[in-house]
Amino acid sequence: MDKNRDLQKNIAVASALGAVVLFSFFTMSFGNGLHIQKDKVNKTVKNTPDNSVHITVDYKNKPKVTKADYKIGTGAVAHAGDTIYMHYVGQFKNGIVFDTSLDSKDKTPVKVRMDTDEMLQGLVMGISGMREGGIRRIVVPYQLAYGNRKIMDESGNVLIPRNTDLVFDIALQKVVK
Repeated sequence: MDKNRDLQKNIAVASALGAVVLFSFFTMSFGNGLHIQKDKVNKTVKNTPDNSVHITVDYKNKPKVTKADYKIGTGAVAHAGDTIYMHYVGQFKNGIVFDTSLDSKDKTPVKVRMDTDEMLQGLVMGISGMREGGIRRIVVPYQLAYGNRKIMDESGNVLIPRNTDLVFDIALQKVVK
């Protein structure tokens, strides 16, 4: 009897895993034009004490934001959804600056809401957890920045080429919950 239950459980696990992988494949292949390869996926199957099955599919080599704190602040912690005031310098990996808040005439910090409607996804990820008064360097891979889009000015000049990783130095001045 226990062997039948174990066999049924293993079949259920294999079926569920197959469904997740197939769903992931079709979602990634047809949902947004990306293609997934077998060697690019980690699969983890866990049986839990309550006999439920948890399946995790993790895509290898997914883009990650790199953060380095130059100064750790002592104020409120910034989280997604908060409004923040900050100074920033945006540059390419070769050090060429493409934008900065320090060029403004009055030098007031930029006010922005931390969500992907107003900020790059990689910046929201990189600033989250930062404290008021902190200074942080954030390296945003192109997949979490502008992707394969090029950013142009009003005259049609390319400001940020396609598939470009970006580096931001952020000085967090204030967090408003």
